[in-house]
Amino acid sequence: DPNEGGFGPAPKFPAASTLKLAIAIELMRSLHGMPAPGSRLGGLLWQMLVYSDDRSANELLTAIGGSISGGSARVNTMMRALNLADSEMYGGYIVENSLERRPIPLEILGRPYFIGKYTTAWDLARLERALHLAAGARGALVWRFPGVVDVHVVAAHVIAADVMLHKAGWITKARHDSGLVYSPRGAFVVVVLTWNGGGVGSASDVLATRVARAAIDRLLR
Repeated sequence: DPNEGGFGPAPKFPAASTLKLAIAIELMRSLHGMPAPGSRLGGLLWQMLVYSDDRSANELLTAIGGSISGGSARVNTMMRALNLADSEMYGGYIVENSLERRPIPLEILGRPYFIGKYTTAWDLARLERALHLAAGARGALVWRFPGVVDVHVVAAHVIAADVMLHKAGWITKARHDSGLVYSPRGAFVVVVLTWNGGGVGSASDVLATRVARAAIDRLLR
């Protein structure tokens, strides 16, 4: 817990597309499982998670709550139920043809400060962990939200060797990745959030790879 041991609260970052994982979880909760194969919702879920499509994310929010704002509120309620107090959906996504988003106001001192979607590495790690535990019919996603995930579908990924299930997100000044890494020796969560007032690039991906590799090396000792 980052709030223990004198570390203080976990820093908030612009969430970008990382909270699309939360949209997916709330969709499955509302459907009591995965969307039917070949269905419209199934296609939208695929587009949102695999291609990080903003329009698909907005359509899924509407399907969840009757409107983008309604769906966003449902996602926030779900995250609060999981005690993810430092994450905020803040409406839908701006649909654009490039990776550019609306500029985020920033402090002169260089610490991320913004109005909009936000999250922390701690919250994302717990969200990923909750999804992993649900694959074994355990954890908050199972006992708080019965039927939130199709346990058998997710478990098929869990038992596979050397698999990483992840969700990245980036905007002009922030680039993130979070995911579950599975190996024959066990599973773990890796979350790397980066921000730079001058812009971010592939160095953030290199850092995330190094962190994941260090975790794997430690796990396999």
